[in-house]
Amino acid sequence: MNTIKDNPKKLTILITTHYTDRQYICLNITLKYLLQNFCKGEKYEILICNDSYNKSKDHIKKSEENLISLKSKYVFDWYHGKRDFKFNNIVYNFKTVGCNIVDLITKCNTDYFLFLEHDWMFTKKINVNNLLNLLELNKEINYIRFSYKSFPGK
Repeated sequence: MNTIKDNPKKLTILITTHYTDRQYICLNITLKYLLQNFCKGEKYEILICNDSYNKSKDHIKKSEENLISLKSKYVFDWYHGKRDFKFNNIVYNFKTVGCNIVDLITKCNTDYFLFLEHDWMFTKKINVNNLLNLLELNKEINYIRFSYKSFPGK
């Protein structure tokens, strides 16, 4: 059986962020958790989209400084999102953060992705390899949603 352990670059973790006074703290906590619980041995790629739409030059600069500082501690790639993306030679432009999410997905080169926002925190450890193996074995499952709410019977 071919498992995720045999092919570790199956997942890209996609993160959206934007400048706030707590951006560094939030991303640091998220990346630290991912490193400790998901990314042992750099099994997964991490790509961060820094939303620069309608932001001041000062906020973009501060956000860039935060990302550069975090890059000295963690392995990830990042870019400034502008709420537009190109797909099949067509440029799409929206004024919502959803455009950055779609742009991240189009840049994903792995079979699976896990989408996070910079201020989402995990409350429990998640065994991502077990989830990926489940997706590999059951192709009719096309997504898994984590929620902070309880949905009995679903």
